[in-house]
Amino acid sequence: VEGTQLTDANGEPFQLRGVSTAGLSWFPQFANKDAFQTMYEEWGINVVRLAMYTDEYAGYCVGDDNNRDKLKDLVKTCVEDAADLGIYVIVDWHILRDEDPNKYKDQAIAFFDEMSELYGDYDNIIYEICNEPNGSATWSKVKSYAEEVIPTIRANDEDAVIIVGTPTWSQDVDKALADPIEGYDNIMYALHFYAATHTEWLRSRMTDTIDKGLPIFVTEFGICDASGNGRIDYYQSEEWIKTMNQYGVSYCIWNLSNKDESSSLLAPSTTSVAGWSKDQLSASGQWFVEIMKGSLDSVGTSGITGEPESNPSQEKEENQNQTGSQGSGGDYTPPTAISKEVTIEDCKISVSSSNTWGDGAKTFYQLVTLIDNQSGNTKKDWVITVTFSGNVSVDQNWCCMVSTTGNQLKITPESWNATLGSGSSISDIGVILTSDTVITIENIEFSATTS
Repeated sequence: VEGTQLTDANGEPFQLRGVSTAGLSWFPQFANKDAFQTMYEEWGINVVRLAMYTDEYAGYCVGDDNNRDKLKDLVKTCVEDAADLGIYVIVDWHILRDEDPNKYKDQAIAFFDEMSELYGDYDNIIYEICNEPNGSATWSKVKSYAEEVIPTIRANDEDAVIIVGTPTWSQDVDKALADPIEGYDNIMYALHFYAATHTEWLRSRMTDTIDKGLPIFVTEFGICDASGNGRIDYYQSEEWIKTMNQYGVSYCIWNLSNKDESSSLLAPSTTSVAGWSKDQLSASGQWFVEIMKGSLDSVGTSGITGEPESNPSQEKEENQNQTGSQGSGGDYTPPTAISKEVTIEDCKISVSSSNTWGDGAKTFYQLVTLIDNQSGNTKKDWVITVTFSGNVSVDQNWCCMVSTTGNQLKITPESWNATLGSGSSISDIGVILTSDTVITIENIEFSATTS
């Protein structure tokens, strides 16, 4: 890293452009050498990011030893496959639900010690030591974590590029600019965006931060909204690409999977793990391949959408300014996070937003629900009813079943997590809600069969 620019061995500016896998625990089949070769030779990528979740279901820090060994072996295989192909690889410690990287700091130190000892002589490895700090993770906490993990890597690999995530899902690069990590070379800072949610206001933050001297790597972006799903905004996506190309910012698009959501690069019906044809790609995948082939240096819009007669995103921002939902430039304030915790029948239930964003007239809330059975009994067939201050509807849900009526959300279990033993907890229940207004949580009700 020279100044704010990633460079090659001769000190010349160099841009990495590539793809992030989806969670390795859930879509391991697409993290393979043939897939990397397809993207390298046919798409033109030169970097792959390996997203290894830490705290989610089957994550590295919460799964059993067998699960950890499988994930570690897959990462090692991918690093070596990428080296054989002559492309770069980012080893991503993908914190998300854990919020603060210090939660699993000891495991991170052990993991990066092993990886850097194995691959300290490899020229193609980059270490991303925390994906998206969020919630309670202030920059001071992230910096403290980084200052313990970085020396571990440097003891084995003296010059590999190390990328540090920033607060608010790797959006607050300005916080890192105000108090950067000192004493180490080849450090970069992560910025993430989803083009239908993060528009000019975040793009300006990125360019202002680079202009003031902070090196940035966009290790994750999507062309849809921040949920990873929903509407695709081609105009804003291409504005981002043009700006990143102008500034020489390296980037990886999210994600290499066939999950049925907008950010996936493969169509849901695609089962092939490499050698994909155009019709096996999703809309995001087709757009990305067109961008990679044209680099957008001489392309004002992708070959998929055609040149818009007007700027729909600008119109959206102007409308949102009038409603107060989302401003432009540096004035954007995300919707306030919501949270509530209650104890009922000796069970602690908490519902909180891990992410909030505005999109037009709608507000989105990504909710995380925790049930901690502190009673001496087993709880079965639990039901949680959450009452909000305004009407809501469900955009997505996982690890649960849901229904809404007006301002109430009812959450019930899947068959595999319907029984909660004494002293055990469930924390991977997720729901993305939409509302036509900014909401708060007014009440939480809980019931279960006791045995």
